[in-house]
Amino acid sequence: MTLAPGGDIDDDEAYNSGGKLVVSQTSLYSFKCAFGNEPFYPGNRYMFEVLFRKGQNFKIGICEEACLREPDQAFSDSTKGFAYYSNGQLRHGSKGSGSFYGEPFRANDVVTCYVDLVDGLLFFAKNGDVYGDAFKGNPLLL
Repeated sequence: MTLAPGGDIDDDEAYNSGGKLVVSQTSLYSFKCAFGNEPFYPGNRYMFEVLFRKGQNFKIGICEEACLREPDQAFSDSTKGFAYYSNGQLRHGSKGSGSFYGEPFRANDVVTCYVDLVDGLLFFAKNGDVYGDAFKGNPLLL
């Protein structure tokens, strides 16, 4: 199993950073997604950052590759996706609810995603302020 970085964007253009971002996917719904194309392998640790240039209602996180085949839902609506939503909530297997986490983020914020597939942890930072564990112990993270 591999996990890939994922994020919902609400801009018509996906900004490509060194060929590590695939073309955005659109649907009939009000979101667009950009997915990284670098797989994450068990037993390793990863970190990636996103500068949100403009817009609102962002999600950043990771998902199993199967999430990419669900164009009518955000990656974190699936039980195979994990996200930090810009309203300051976590999302996993739900499009409408999640526990509060960290601080809300918006355009011009840099959000960092830390993926620890050694200890089974996922956590985030906003503009360098690291928050505690967002998700831990889920079998998909091990």
